[in-house]
Amino acid sequence: MALRDQIDKRGPARHMSASDEVRKTTDYLVHGHLRRALSSAWRAADTSLREGDAEALRAIMAICEELRENPNKRIARDARQLSSYCQHTLNGAGGGVESHSIIARISRIRQPKRVCPDCAEQVQQRAHVCKFCGFRFESLDDPSE
Repeated sequence: MALRDQIDKRGPARHMSASDEVRKTTDYLVHGHLRRALSSAWRAADTSLREGDAEALRAIMAICEELRENPNKRIARDARQLSSYCQHTLNGAGGGVESHSIIARISRIRQPKRVCPDCAEQVQQRAHVCKFCGFRFESLDDPSE
């Protein structure tokens, strides 16, 4: 049987929720599949970040605590790294989760924006012309124009 036929029989790829990913990670951990558990924990962290699921991040941190006790130094180091990532994500978002990258957050802080009255896109506060539709702003002083 061709690989394409095997893939087609499985159906479309299913994206799991953060809580499902955490459950899967816990199962791997319980059954002693530590590398799989760690890999699954990273996927769970990514999913929870996209979904804004702070509770899942806390559960991942608890799983990482168990993995940190492992005699395999690589697994222990990676678990510490993931735990730190989760902690910083929670701390940086005031206990919640924000899915924007640090670069996006910095650029939003540095660049004041205004909304183009013609196309409703956000443009730089000091823009003379909207880069999306070509609308010309009357003056730079009044951002509501």
